[in-house]
This record gives sequence, structure tokens and C-alpha cells, in this order.
Amino acid sequence: MPSVDFLHRGESGNDVMPMDDAQALETAPLRMQPPFGDRFRTGLARFLAMIALGLTLAQDPFGFFSYTEQKTMDLFTFLAAPTVPSAWNEELTVVIIDDHYVDKYASWPMPYVEHARVLKKILGFKPRAVFIDLLFTQDKDSRGIFPLVLVLNEYRNQGIKVFMTNGETRAAAMHPQIARLVEPVSTRLERGEIPYQDYKLWRQNSETNQSPAIALIQEYCAALPADPARHGIWGEACNRLVDLRDQGDANETMLLRWGTEPAEANDQAFRCNEAVGGTIAGQIKNRFLYDGASVLQDCPRYPTLLLDNLLGGFTDAELAHYLGDKVVFYGPEIEGATVWTEPPTHKALSATYTHATAFENLLIYGDRYFVMDRQVQGFSLKFLFELAIWIALCLTVAFGSLYVKPFAPQSGNSVAFRALFDISVFVFLSTIGLVLTSLQVATLNIAPANLLGIISIVLAIAKLRGSDYFEKIEQLFQFLVGL
Repeated sequence: MPSVDFLHRGESGNDVMPMDDAQALETAPLRMQPPFGDRFRTGLARFLAMIALGLTLAQDPFGFFSYTEQKTMDLFTFLAAPTVPSAWNEELTVVIIDDHYVDKYASWPMPYVEHARVLKKILGFKPRAVFIDLLFTQDKDSRGIFPLVLVLNEYRNQGIKVFMTNGETRAAAMHPQIARLVEPVSTRLERGEIPYQDYKLWRQNSETNQSPAIALIQEYCAALPADPARHGIWGEACNRLVDLRDQGDANETMLLRWGTEPAEANDQAFRCNEAVGGTIAGQIKNRFLYDGASVLQDCPRYPTLLLDNLLGGFTDAELAHYLGDKVVFYGPEIEGATVWTEPPTHKALSATYTHATAFENLLIYGDRYFVMDRQVQGFSLKFLFELAIWIALCLTVAFGSLYVKPFAPQSGNSVAFRALFDISVFVFLSTIGLVLTSLQVATLNIAPANLLGIISIVLAIAKLRGSDYFEKIEQLFQFLVGL
């Protein structure tokens, strides 16, 4: 009689003809599969158990989801930076008060007469509009203010609008002699560092609800540029913009898109980082192969003048290229006295660049600018997409595990095989999440779903399936779906 190891015993208990090993391995898993109805109920119970555990973890008791949401945003901003068009990044110029100038020629806070000197120099090249990202409050010493008042009056006489930060409290209200010569705009007044990704286009205070970006885009689109070569990009940008005053009550927060391609004008004053990827593939290589700080862009995105360059380092012909008929942002970048922002694409920048980036985003995307989230019938679109991704991944794991079980690692498999299987599962789930997230960002222009957090939690729950805790929850749902 043949060995029992090579026999398949029939239902009658009689021995049947022996089968070879390959045929046995091929057919045994198929015979072990339960009926479809049982598999469906098992998969449904497993899916419901994963959802229940996920809802518990979604309360974020340890801040994990908040952390992974920020990391997802950082990764999205870094990888997508080369896709931000650069056709409009020379329609503006940033003039920076830097440490070197203050240490050598002035003091901080800078005297009014020094600001007057800077603004007088800018005025000589007839900018389109100027935003002063500085607070000249009413409680500040008024000695020496007269030269600044005279210069601001010259701007008004020449029809060039000057916008200035206005404090949101009475103590931070603008100096009255300056307030009558400029137009106030509302900004986020904070100390230290501000988030790089969100920007309120409308922020109500006692004087205005307009952000600098809104005020400046309206001034930019009020008249054709003097240079006919710029008419094309001007028309393309301004034709995409509706009257943004109609959106003044909107609560949407702009999602800032940071590009990495620096302005050509900066080649004269800055040493740009050539290692920064000009494509998404280049950014992926930089992200995973090199040290983080070495792949950040050293050059500003926009033409930038340091005060040394403005007040004597550059010729008038060079300055005319920077300032003539351009929107000018004037602000500080001084260690210990500046509000900073740190986008994942650049080294730390003055918060003045957030206003410049918001302005450029309006030029690029018009009224289809990216936002942090949108509301539809009171529901968050971002949350709905995150829920859809969560459900899709849980369904994939719950039902997919029933079909890949014959191929899953067993106790006797090697460590390499186990690692390969886990990596394959991670790549498969990540691909599903990336497809859904790319669809969300491309069609709705909203911030990406928290993909890193969702995939991490789904994989963690999937690993719990063998535990007594998970099995008890799964058995409860098996009972409920079997009713």
C-alpha cells in the first residue's frame, strides 16, 4: 500500500490513486477554499473590524495623524515643486533688509530716514505697486518720520499705491501720519515661525479684510505692463481671475505651491543649488538618496535685492530690470527679529516670501488656486477623500487577505521572503492611495489626503489580525453579519 503522505483519501474513506507533489500543491489550496458566501461574510467582518479600530485611532490621542498629515504635506510640496510654472516669477521683486546691511550701516529697528532712503530709490524706477511688510505703529517714536512721510506722499502723487501691514489690535495700529498715505492690508502677526503651506486671502481686522496678495493682484491687473513683451503673460494671468472682491466672505484658505526654479536675475547675487531636481524624478532621487539640507534651494524663487545691491551695488540699468513696472515686496530677514517660514523646498525664508508666493499662485492658477480644503453641503472634501482612501485600503486588505493566504509567509519561510511579501503589500496599498490622492489633488485643487497616516494605520491593523484582540472583534462582526 502506498505511503499515506502521497495519498488523497476520498469521502468514502477508500484510498485513491496517488498524485504527484506538484499536482497536490496546485489542487490542495483550491479544495480548502470555503464557499463564496462564507468568504464574503468573513471578509466583510474583517473589513468592519478594521474600520472600527481605525475610527478609534482616528481620534488621534497621541498626535500621530497630525504628525503624518504635516509630513504628507511636506512630501507633496517637495516632490511637486518642479511642476509649478515659472513664467510669472519675475513679475515681482523682493527687497530684503538683511543682517549685513543693518550691522554695517544702520540699527534695528531701522530709523525712518533709512526706510525713506530705500523707498525713494525704489520709486525712481516706477514700480507697479509696493507692499511694505513692516509695522510702523502709533506708539513708535515719531522723531525723524518726516522724510518717510514725504516719500510716501511722492508715491501717492505719482499714482503708485503703497500697501502696508496693519495690526489687528489697537496697540499695533498704524501710525496716523503714515496711515493717511498708504492702504492697509491684513496679515498674520506672529512671532517666530509661521506655517509655510496656508495663507488666508481674506483676514478681517479693524481696517481691512484684504491680504497683501489680493490687494496686489488687483493692482497688477489694473493696467497693461509698459513692456509689450509682457502683455501675453499679463493677459493670460489676469483673464483667469474673477473679481476677487466678490469672494471677500470666503473662508477658504489658500494652499501655497512653492516652486524650486529660481529667477534668472538671482544669478548675480546668489549662489543657487544646482542639485535641486528640475523634475519630479529628480526630487524623488534627492529626497531618498541625499541629506535633507543639501537638496534645499539656496536661491529665492523670485528676483531678490539686498539693500547693498539696491543702494549702490547694482547699476541703474540692472535695477530697472528688477524694479521697473514690477510689484515690489519690501521686508526684513534679520536673525532674531524676523518672522520666518520654512517650506520643504528652501532654507528658512522671511515670511515676506509667503506673500510673494501667494501673489504668484494667483498669477499662475487664477481663481482655481489650490486651497487647504473645500466644503460641499457642509462636508469637508478632504475628509471625504481620506475616508474613501481608508475604505478602499481596508477593503483591499480584508478581502485580499482571503485570496493571498495560500501565498502569505508561513512560519518556515525565510526572513527575505517575509520582507519581500511585506514590501509588496506596502507598494500595492501605496499605489492605490497615490492614484486616489493624485485624482483628488488634480481635479479639486485641494491639499492631499493624509496618505502616510492612513497607510501606516491600515498596515498596523493588518498586522494585528493574528492577535486575540483582533480575533474577538472580528468574531463579533462575523456574528453580526451572519444574523
